Amino acid sequence: MRLNKVILSNIGAYHGHYEIDLSIDSPKRKLILFGGKNGAGKTTLLDSIRLALFGPYTYGFRTENEQYFNKIKPMLNKTAVNTNENLYRIILEFDRVEDYQRNSYTIKRSWRIDKNKIKETFEVLKDGMHLNERESEIFQSRLREETPPQLYELCLFDGEEISRIITDQKLSDYIRNSARVLFSLDLFENLEQDINQYMKQTSAEGKKSEHENELEQFEKDLTIKQNEYNNLHNERSSLYDSIEMKQNEVDHLKKEFEIHGGLVKDERDQLLKKINEIEYRRKINSESIRSFITGLLPIYLVRNLLTDVQQQMISEKEIESYDFVSKSVDTNQLTNLASKLKASGLSAEINNEKSLEQLLLDEFLTAIKPDDSSFIHRASFNQRTEIETILNELKKLDKHKYIDLYSENQSLLSKLKKLKNQVEDNDKNQDFKELFDKMQELNQQIEQSNVKVDKIDQQLINLNEVITKLNTDHERIKTKLIESTKSETTLSLSLKISEVSKKFRSLQLKKKLQQVEFEATDMINQLFSKENFIHQVKIDSETFEITLLSSQQEEIDQHKISAGEKELLLLSVIWAMFKTSGSRMPFIFDTLLGRLDKTHRERLLTKLIPNFGEQIIILSTDSEIDKEHFELIEPILSKTYTLNFDEENQKVQIQKGKYFDLSETEWSK
Repeated sequence: MRLNKVILSNIGAYHGHYEIDLSIDSPKRKLILFGGKNGAGKTTLLDSIRLALFGPYTYGFRTENEQYFNKIKPMLNKTAVNTNENLYRIILEFDRVEDYQRNSYTIKRSWRIDKNKIKETFEVLKDGMHLNERESEIFQSRLREETPPQLYELCLFDGEEISRIITDQKLSDYIRNSARVLFSLDLFENLEQDINQYMKQTSAEGKKSEHENELEQFEKDLTIKQNEYNNLHNERSSLYDSIEMKQNEVDHLKKEFEIHGGLVKDERDQLLKKINEIEYRRKINSESIRSFITGLLPIYLVRNLLTDVQQQMISEKEIESYDFVSKSVDTNQLTNLASKLKASGLSAEINNEKSLEQLLLDEFLTAIKPDDSSFIHRASFNQRTEIETILNELKKLDKHKYIDLYSENQSLLSKLKKLKNQVEDNDKNQDFKELFDKMQELNQQIEQSNVKVDKIDQQLINLNEVITKLNTDHERIKTKLIESTKSETTLSLSLKISEVSKKFRSLQLKKKLQQVEFEATDMINQLFSKENFIHQVKIDSETFEITLLSSQQEEIDQHKISAGEKELLLLSVIWAMFKTSGSRMPFIFDTLLGRLDKTHRERLLTKLIPNFGEQIIILSTDSEIDKEHFELIEPILSKTYTLNFDEENQKVQIQKGKYFDLSETEWSK
């Protein structure tokens, strides 16, 4: 299938008539790029293509019903509804190959409002010719068989959905469901179900053997457990839808809260965190100032007196030294010295009063005697050391440091008052309080739903174990039944056909998955920035769990792989499955690049995207594909559009031939 054009009339934010050309210029230039900020109408475009193709089947309904029209109602442009306009339509033009021939189709799906009720009209044109009602029904049945809604869904890579699959660890379920559709295994499953139904009817017509009765009981038990499993699956899906709806409501309330000046919980918590940080900083500063005031400040104020004390202590030390020397000098040594001096010719008497020995002693003591000073402190060595230490601290003291700390505390106090006033004013506002309480209530409901989902997941695991055991026993009884049947009865033939179908399905699946493993390994090594990090990708054909092996054949812990790398892994496996299946479908990527870093984003755009199918559509924001990325995809680019939502006129504007500010502009309605 190759999309050529989509025409929207009063659908979603598209008020009025819009024609969007989706045709590609050549097999090499197969990429169509849509740019637009959130809320610009990208998702509406995606939903419109899906709705045009499948109608009620888009939402899981087989026919038009009230629930289906309740889904359609939000799709109709509100302005058009309020002004009583009555043309709401999606037209999709596409080509598809049938019996080795390419045919052109046009699908027109229109709605009108009659007495507050919505009515739908459906038309199909093949190569420009209208199909009658019967031909249209045949076309829709064939379309759903060859291109079922599940297959189309696999071609829509929604960034949010991919992220949820990875976050909720639903990768194996996603691959299991994808394999069923892509490898047409669901056809064999349907065949096996039909055979089982036939066997039940056949068994009911005649006398049943013990094995037949046992087999029938196992099938009943299996059906009951499978229904429980499906019901739980449906309940989980409903919970996910409810969680998504409530999360959207929380986001809406949060936006309204912010627009009107309120503080959401996260922002309020951030403010409280800043308040705590400022108070802690002021406390540290105050303690430092207080320590200085009670410690060094009194001494700093009398630092001159402390210097005098130090000088007095030095003088006292000198006196102590003098007294020590005067008491320690040995007169015998002086006598020996005097004798030597006399021997050298000096006079025996220097004067009539003092001997030479006494004179020498007096002169020596006079030389070392300190200036006149009296004892005041009589300080010990430790006390003198303490005084010296304190004086050294005073010399190193930076008084401006404590002045700056005081000034900083004053400034912090001013900021603190503003932050507290902001929180207080917000909390006093009753309107904000109601919004905040509503968000809190919704968040609690979301949390409760998540708890229920976790509980259901555990129930599903338990049920799966029970179903697995029942299947094992079921196969055992069928084997006994076949062995006990001596002739080729219809029942035994049916059992054998069913067994052959299952074996073929199992072998086909293993064969296809082996090819998927090879292709996915090659692609993931082109995408990952870590060279040869993954040597082999293995997919279990029973559980569909993925195992990553290193070059040493050791299992790689997937918890060590980043969320962006897991996204690349999922995309590589799905790409490999499509390549293996040979399916030709257009691929649409909606805001897929937001969680990837620059290197992985570039590799995705140059290695993986160009290899996806015959036609590629990317819906992107300007933060995902910038000028540098735009240049990378330009060689495969066919058309560009930029979607803008006109707030004043409440409708979408489309710029043809333009991607934000990177190409020429041509305005459309």
